[in-house]
Amino acid sequence: MDDSKLNTKNILLILAVVLISVVAIYFILKPSAPVYGDGICDVTENCLDNPKDCKCSQGEYCSHTKKECVLPICGNGVCESFENSNTCCNDCFCALEQENCNKKTHKCELSDIGISDETVTKLISQYFNSQQKNIEKISKIKTDVFENEIVKSAEVTITGEDRIYLIVIDANGKITEVPIYQ
Repeated sequence: MDDSKLNTKNILLILAVVLISVVAIYFILKPSAPVYGDGICDVTENCLDNPKDCKCSQGEYCSHTKKECVLPICGNGVCESFENSNTCCNDCFCALEQENCNKKTHKCELSDIGISDETVTKLISQYFNSQQKNIEKISKIKTDVFENEIVKSAEVTITGEDRIYLIVIDANGKITEVPIYQ
């Protein structure tokens, strides 16, 4: 064999080895396609398209616009997922017009009507004593809304009766019995 054929053979052999090496390196270093549902959040995956792999931490939600986990921030002017009028009235407005947003607790609260729980108990006792009924128990005294007005309400059990009375007292001390269907 002459040297030119040998050189050509060697060059072709070297080119073949280089080509095979390049192809092998490409397949070794080539990023593999993400496997959906494998519990690994790959760079190309997100919480919206693959929530099984890209789970948000507790308290976070997956933003539909950003496609990433977001921690809601109370007070940013946006009523976000996991926020509502009971957790962040600063962003999610109160449902009832009689409620006010407590900026410290971030909860909607009914305004105080100026009648204490002790006064409620006294008024209810007078009301039922005038009917010659003995009160067994007064419970669940709270500020409430009745007929679009802020009131105090309480549940009353009368000795010898099988029913519970729901009593509503307005800011003027007027008592209303509200039927409870059992």
